[in-house]
Amino acid sequence: MEFTNSFKEQMITSGIGLNDYLEITPLYGKKRRFQLKTLCLKFLKGSTFEMKHLFEVYLPCFDREEIHYELRLQKFGTNEKKARYLFKSCDQSPFKLNGSWCLGNYLQDGDSIQFAGNQLKFIKVKTGCSMNSFQVNLEKKIVCSKLNIYLEGETGTGKSYLARIIHEKSRMPGKFVHINISSYASTLLESELFGHVKGAFTGAHCDKKGALLESHQGTLFVDEVDSLPKEVQTKLLLFLDNKRFRQVGSMKEHVVDNRLIFASGQNLNELVDKGSIRKDFFFRITSGQSLVLKSLRQSEELLEDMLCKLAEELDVILDPTLIKHYKKLPWPGNIRQLKEHLRKKKVLSNGPKLFWTEVDEGLLQNGSGDEKFQPVDLRTLEEQAFQLAFFYYQKFDGNLKKTSEVLGISRQKLNRIMQGYKNAS
Repeated sequence: MEFTNSFKEQMITSGIGLNDYLEITPLYGKKRRFQLKTLCLKFLKGSTFEMKHLFEVYLPCFDREEIHYELRLQKFGTNEKKARYLFKSCDQSPFKLNGSWCLGNYLQDGDSIQFAGNQLKFIKVKTGCSMNSFQVNLEKKIVCSKLNIYLEGETGTGKSYLARIIHEKSRMPGKFVHINISSYASTLLESELFGHVKGAFTGAHCDKKGALLESHQGTLFVDEVDSLPKEVQTKLLLFLDNKRFRQVGSMKEHVVDNRLIFASGQNLNELVDKGSIRKDFFFRITSGQSLVLKSLRQSEELLEDMLCKLAEELDVILDPTLIKHYKKLPWPGNIRQLKEHLRKKKVLSNGPKLFWTEVDEGLLQNGSGDEKFQPVDLRTLEEQAFQLAFFYYQKFDGNLKKTSEVLGISRQKLNRIMQGYKNAS
C-alpha cells in the first residue's frame, strides 16, 4: 500500500501504535483500559464484555445479530516502530469514527469509535516531563548533593518548575521555600530572608522565622536574584560561607543546613560589569552548578515535550496540525505563555481534541506593531504568505483595504490567502 509523505508523517507522529492504550466503554459493564500488545485484535458479539483470549474481545450487542471489526497493525515502511493501527469492518457494517460513519480508517491519538452502543477510545502513551524536558544534564550526584545551583533563562522558561523538580529528586526532608526577590520592597528583603525578632523595628509585632530558617534541611529557591540589593548580597554572601546568620534585631546565631537554588532572567555577568551585582557574590552563587535554560523558540524538542506534558496535565488531545503550527511561533512568554494559551483553548473548545482556530491567530503577531515582521522558519510559501498577511491584518485592526494596499494585492486575493490556509489547517 502506497502512502503520501505528508500522510505518513502525520500517522507516524500521532497515529496509534504498539504500547499505546485502548479504553473500552461497553454498552453495559465497567470501563476498562489496557495497552495494545498484539498485531491484531478482533471485536465480536457477546452477551457481556469479556476477553476470551489474547486476540478476541466480545462486546454486548442488542440491535444486530453479529458484529465483526478488526484492529490490525499496518507497516509504514520497513521500520517496525513506525507501524500503526488500522480499524476496519469485516462484514461491511459501518461504525462511527469521531461522529462520522465509515468502514475503516487509521487511528490517531484521541480518536473515538462507537458501534452497537459500545465505545472505543485510543490514547497515545504520554512521555511526561522531567529534567530532560529542559535539556538539562544534571548528574544524580549533583542533584542529591547540597551544592548550590544557579539557573538562568528568559521569563517563562521553567526555572521555578525545574527548581522544584531538583528539590523533589534530591529527597531532602525539609520544605521547598520559594522567595521572589522582586516582589518585596528593599527595606523588607532582609527580614524576609533572615527573619526578625519582636521589636526589631517599627511594625515587628512578633517573631518571624524568615526563608532561611523555614528551608532548614530543605531547599531555598531565590528567584530573580538579579534584583537583590547590594547590602543584602553582602549578608547573604556571609551566610553562604559558613551557613550561619543572625535574625534582624537578634544576637542569637542560627545554623541552617539547606541547599540554595538561585535564578535570574538576566545575564549576571553583565550586571557585574554594570556594578549592580557584587563580583564575589556572583562567583559564590555560580560556584556549584550553573545552567542556562533554552527558550521554546530555541528548541523544537523542548516545545514538543512541553506540549505533551501540558496536554496530559490539561486532559486534552492536540491535533498534529496544531502542533506543527505551534513550532513556527516564537513564544516570547515561553512555557508560561504556552500553558495559559492551552488553558484558554480548552475552555473555548467543544471537546477534548484541540484544533487550530481563530484563538490561535493572535499568536502570529510577533511582538508589537512597530517591530519588523520576521518569518519563523516556515516550510512553504503558502504559510509565509498567510503569516505575513495576518501580521498586517492585525496591525491595521482588521482593515482589509489597508492590509491589501500595503501588501500590493487585491482584497479578493488577500481573502483567498487567509481562508485557504485556514481550510488547509
